[in-house]
Amino acid sequence: MERKQFLKQLRFLLPLGVAILLISSPTSAQNLYSVDLVTPSYVEADTLLSLKGDDAYVEVPLPFPFTFYKVAYNRAYVSTNGYLSFTGGNSNYFNTALPNAGVPNGAIYAFWDDLFMDYNANVRTKLLGSSPNQQFVIEWRNIAFNGDPSRVDFEIVLQENGVILLQYRNIANARQMGSSATVGIEDEKGSSAVQFSYNQASIGAGQYAIRFANGPKSVPVDIKPRACPNRLDVDSNGVLHVAILGTSDLDVTTIDPKTVTLGGVALLSKQEDSLKTKKKIKLVASKLRHQGSSLEDVDTPFEPFDGKTDPNQCNNLGPDGNLDIVLKFSIQEIADSLGDVEDKEAITLQLRGQLLDGTEIKGEDVVIVMKKEKEHGPDRGHHRGHDKDRGHGHDRGHDRGHDREHD
Repeated sequence: MERKQFLKQLRFLLPLGVAILLISSPTSAQNLYSVDLVTPSYVEADTLLSLKGDDAYVEVPLPFPFTFYKVAYNRAYVSTNGYLSFTGGNSNYFNTALPNAGVPNGAIYAFWDDLFMDYNANVRTKLLGSSPNQQFVIEWRNIAFNGDPSRVDFEIVLQENGVILLQYRNIANARQMGSSATVGIEDEKGSSAVQFSYNQASIGAGQYAIRFANGPKSVPVDIKPRACPNRLDVDSNGVLHVAILGTSDLDVTTIDPKTVTLGGVALLSKQEDSLKTKKKIKLVASKLRHQGSSLEDVDTPFEPFDGKTDPNQCNNLGPDGNLDIVLKFSIQEIADSLGDVEDKEAITLQLRGQLLDGTEIKGEDVVIVMKKEKEHGPDRGHHRGHDKDRGHGHDRGHDRGHDREHD
């Protein structure tokens, strides 16, 4: 046991620069998986596995074939050290950055650390739902750390559609947050991986959930930043500002603006003088100009990012310290893409695009359609109220500010 603790401590003597590089440069195989933070929905499993002790594993048949890195598996090997492997049984306690060709491989690392399962700890499973929407839960409950008095609860949820959900609860201190753990996924050869964190306290306090999906990455989108709700005057010939908001796991400078569309509509193409642009880049990095876009901190994301249908699913909290990218679209082109719409109709607009490495992104926000008063009828006082609403208070100043900056 003392030798294990010495080896675990030894790795923290690695140069800090190397550790930071490993943390900040996760690898995604052929952009096969996206990683998102999602709302937790922790499941308590009920079927006990015969797994106890230190550095042990058990084979578990899967209730449905699970496709992982394009390979379908019918069984998994669950380790006391916080991961499951599809390619073979092992229980390596010495976690590494990802990817790594050494065992384990073909693995999901929910919390790869030097853990110990005493008689107060256990691993449980549970099957939820019916085909083709089944979910298989593998829960590590009340697991002890070697050399630390605290304990940790976490789980892997395998969804029949190939989505992987990692969930955590009762998270309070740095060790429980992953300060000596690896969190991520890795292919069967150990050559490609998506690393969420390595020896970094990145898991949030309380309950926390991370989703790995073989589909587009969800990003927070804010139409008309700082306005809530968002009113869209479909008779306007103006510009619609739309922000993709930066988060702890989304650096907006990795977004390729040329690929972004809103409701199928491309960005406005507005050329700027190249010399002026170079001066702006040197003068204010946060005001870096793209065609039809700019970088600045404009607003705070509303969660969840997906599933919006209500125009009040928004906020106007303002800047949060993360850099955002603000994109410009033609209101008339957006209105044309909507077709025949009603006054005051709530519509969810879908955003699509790519990161510079080719990873697809998606997002959405809701607008309330506004039409000219001639289509409303004779109640002019009522329409004057709507006309006032079109300014959107702070949002109107924000839009004018953008127009001055980009003209």
